Amino acid sequence: MTGPARRWPLLFLLLLGIGSAAADIRVHVKETVNDGEPSQAVHWFGEQRSMRDDGSRYIITRLDLGKIFIVNRLAQQYRVIPLPDQPDAEPAAVNVERTDDVREIEGWPARRYRIGGAAAGDMTIDVWISDEVPVDIAGFRRLMVNLGQRPGSEWMQAYRQIPGFPVLQEVTLE
Repeated sequence: MTGPARRWPLLFLLLLGIGSAAADIRVHVKETVNDGEPSQAVHWFGEQRSMRDDGSRYIITRLDLGKIFIVNRLAQQYRVIPLPDQPDAEPAAVNVERTDDVREIEGWPARRYRIGGAAAGDMTIDVWISDEVPVDIAGFRRLMVNLGQRPGSEWMQAYRQIPGFPVLQEVTLE
């Protein structure tokens, strides 16, 4: 990608909810691209599954089925994308740097971690992590690592090394 770097701040406004299963986590997200108008999305995370609702479509990942379902509510269409089956493939390298930066975000004390390496591609990802969010961190970490199977999401393997829950994520495209 050419031109100036683009920043995508992704704010996890933590609204933890009880969804279809007691272990599910519901997160309201405010996203902006290149300082544009913010948009809202809701993410649900559960064991072996996740869903993103941006108002016009659902993106449902079912690791247990090895599929991603994209439902376009406006066009009333859907498609199914198989997850790649690469059991012997060497995962792309991911680097995690714990920084000394700390601040309060939406009432949560947080520390910044920087994610880079081949798995991040042309992105630099800063995640602000709090270890005080009352969620099943081990379950969340397991899901994030598993979601790293999706093409373009390999950087999520970084959650193997990150202790806590992301309350802010900032992505810079190089």
